[in-house]
Amino acid sequence: VTSIMLMMGCYFAVFCSLANIDNIDEGLDRGVLERFWMQPSIGLMILGGIALCKIVATCAELIHPLIRNKYLQHSVALLLISVQIKHNYEGNNESGNHYAYHYAQSILPHLPQNSI
Repeated sequence: VTSIMLMMGCYFAVFCSLANIDNIDEGLDRGVLERFWMQPSIGLMILGGIALCKIVATCAELIHPLIRNKYLQHSVALLLISVQIKHNYEGNNESGNHYAYHYAQSILPHLPQNSI
């Protein structure tokens, strides 16, 4: 765990210094910057999941044997995932994303005749 935390610290330090995008309010630059932060977040979520699993296992032994039921555990996990998807879907919906199309449309007029 110590090596993973050291690796995460190095990753944060390197990408904080390299993420010198001027204007992150625009969609494309913000999307690039958000993708830089996905990888360390995945690592943290894995560590958090392992810790949560240990906490639930400990509580299950102390509180009630019903918590040890695998079907109940899977149902609770699916419920939590569903709540997260419902809560964050509108903010992350990229179905109207046309960045590549607009970029191509802005380049095409400046190309020489019959170059494509």
